[in-house]
Amino acid sequence: MRISLRAFILGLLAFFVFMGGIFVYLATQVFYHNLLQSAPENTPEELLREATISIAIQQGFIILTMLLLVGGILFFVLTAFVLTPIRKLHAAFEKVGKGDFDIHLPEGPKNEIGDLFHAFNDMTARLKHVKEREVLVNRMKSDFLSLAAHQLRTPLSAIKWTLHMLIEGEMGKLTKKQGEFLSKTQTSNERLIRIVNDLLDVTRIGEGQYLYKQKLVSLEDIVRRAVESYQEEARRKKLKIVLVKPPDSLPPVFADEEKLQLAVQNLISNAVQYTRQGPAAAIEVKISQNANRDIEVAVQDTGIGIPDKQQARVFERFFRASNARRVDTEGSGLGLYLVKNIVEAHGGKVWFVSKEGKGSTFTFSLPCAKTFPGS
Repeated sequence: MRISLRAFILGLLAFFVFMGGIFVYLATQVFYHNLLQSAPENTPEELLREATISIAIQQGFIILTMLLLVGGILFFVLTAFVLTPIRKLHAAFEKVGKGDFDIHLPEGPKNEIGDLFHAFNDMTARLKHVKEREVLVNRMKSDFLSLAAHQLRTPLSAIKWTLHMLIEGEMGKLTKKQGEFLSKTQTSNERLIRIVNDLLDVTRIGEGQYLYKQKLVSLEDIVRRAVESYQEEARRKKLKIVLVKPPDSLPPVFADEEKLQLAVQNLISNAVQYTRQGPAAAIEVKISQNANRDIEVAVQDTGIGIPDKQQARVFERFFRASNARRVDTEGSGLGLYLVKNIVEAHGGKVWFVSKEGKGSTFTFSLPCAKTFPGS
């Protein structure tokens, strides 16, 4: 149970008054007892009681007045020099907790409270410096990533088409071994191109320039195309991707089709990549409409799952779970980060449930066009 300082001080004052009353009562009993012993035998008892009551009232009034005076002074001193500064400090900490590092407390009293104010101001100054430095470093990293990605994109595209021409035999017939070698090189080149594109997407997210071509699109068609694009890769791993669709057609969504396609592909790609073949291996992609009329897409797999202690970091940039790194050393750790940002940029939500060694289900929901603001 939480008790405020003001309530504690008032309670302490009430305790003093209560103890003063007990003291007056005991003193009155002692006085009455002594008066009975010292008074002449023929003194009326009523007179003794009246004298005792009179003395008790006088003593009680004096004692209670003193207690109230001392308590009032104590209450004022504690309120002015302890309670009020602590409240200011508490309010300042709440602002810092919300990310406001520009707050500066006035110079406090020349005591421990003042030392707290001074320490708080030093702390916020250091936090502000760290925040500004972090913003500068992040901007420099984003600029570097953007520059590097743009510079890499052109030569990688040239390599891609050169490899394509070689593999298709446009530069001359290849032996089987040469074809296999070039196919592996092409696969690696495609992976590099995807990483470069992911890096460009990350920099655009940081700049707030990510969704370019928003229009009414069919999420059902987007999911179907994404599933089809990974069926061949799934077959090579002896897996099958099952698409579960609702019996009735779903309403459209207002979205950037290319970015939404990327989000769905990233989820399916992870499911295929981290699901090992076996009798229980399965990947299911389900699209439906929930009770809130939002459209949901769920990608369920029976793969390696995510360790419990690492699930809070799943959507962080460049993060990969420890078991994922053991299974596949390649990967940028940007896929789920992009999924989260794409979905939330469209006014949707993304979440997951996962059990290490059992599999994961990633789900996102998007408002249909009728309920999306600005559509």
